[in-house]
Amino acid sequence: MAVMAGEHERREVLPPPVERYTVLGWLYKNLFSSWYNILLTGLSLGIIYIVLKPTLVWAFTKARWVSVALNMANLFVGVYPREELWRVWWAVYVLVALIGLSWGAHFRNHGRGVVFFSALALLGALPIELSVMDMQRESLLYLPLPAEFLPVGLVGAIAIAVGRFGAQHVRALVNYGWILYVPVVLLLIRGISPEHALLPLVRTSEWGGLMLNIIVSSTALVLGLPIGIALALGRRSQLPVMRTLCITFIEWIRGAPLIMWLFTAQVMLPLFLPPEIRVDKLIRAQVAVTMFAAAYSAEIVRGGLQAIPAGQYEAADALALTKAQSVRHIVLPQALRTVIPVFTNEAIGLSKDTSLLKIVGMHEMLSMATLVMSNPDFLGTQRELLFFAGVIFWIVTYAISYSGRRVERAQGLGRR
Repeated sequence: MAVMAGEHERREVLPPPVERYTVLGWLYKNLFSSWYNILLTGLSLGIIYIVLKPTLVWAFTKARWVSVALNMANLFVGVYPREELWRVWWAVYVLVALIGLSWGAHFRNHGRGVVFFSALALLGALPIELSVMDMQRESLLYLPLPAEFLPVGLVGAIAIAVGRFGAQHVRALVNYGWILYVPVVLLLIRGISPEHALLPLVRTSEWGGLMLNIIVSSTALVLGLPIGIALALGRRSQLPVMRTLCITFIEWIRGAPLIMWLFTAQVMLPLFLPPEIRVDKLIRAQVAVTMFAAAYSAEIVRGGLQAIPAGQYEAADALALTKAQSVRHIVLPQALRTVIPVFTNEAIGLSKDTSLLKIVGMHEMLSMATLVMSNPDFLGTQRELLFFAGVIFWIVTYAISYSGRRVERAQGLGRR
């Protein structure tokens, strides 16, 4: 009877209560809980008002957004052939599907994702138009929102629902999908051959805009992480030659700014190759950015490896695991989990560093904005173009930061 009573008591144990606040309760706790919080809140609101009011007045009454409206495609995809833009949209659809499936299968708070993607679908479905004044201020130019917002929103919302209800079967599929996404998208955007009927070849010189920023940064992160892991493990190796080579590579790459390696790849690398061998400009830049990301990723992973307690290594030895097995199953997973916030910061920095491609003659988003500024028809709209580019970069970096926070919560980082 005592055993049954004990089992009954264990079944009656409830989880710790979760604090729930109303809007007023949240405001009181976070903004008005003490006199100094009230003072800081008032000062912050005053600074925000002083900065935000003239910005909004300029944006809605004085700014001339016609330069942005007429060059939207140039800012996002450069001179990519307009008849082949369906490839870019399909790449977006696949990306949104993977995001939705991952959100539904791994994370909570599915309602936020559904609301966000439903709003995108609504923007694509409603006949909403933005009115902007033209250069002569003689007529209004109407810019309809892209109709592709509708399928993007629907794909995202449906993917979240599928990921939520089929989490056990979707997780492995999503993992393989993320691994295959970059090469498949590169093939889709580049094409197969000039004579191919469905996917004609599009030269990399025609790639540009925000698409180029995302391709270079994401490819560098995907390829740089495994190279960085290998470099970090090699730096901790007991083989002197291996350790010396890894340390030399890491310190050599990290000892110079990214712009120097971009110039080296674009100017000096062809000098060391035979005349008949010509490497594409984008590939040379991609190699430089990838090696730069790999060197920094190696130091990040090394920091995670050093954060593993010695007891984990002793436990692996007690289980009679080999060195490779202990690294693969015990040490490396914990190290990568520990450095998720640092990797998020590295991804944000690298996504912004791709604007340096402008200096080596590649037409990424900032370069396209500069080209539009030089057009006589859009003189005097520098602030509008730079403001728009800054907002887009902020959206991209915030999306990376938000995704990193979601992964941290899913992994239980910062909790005991």
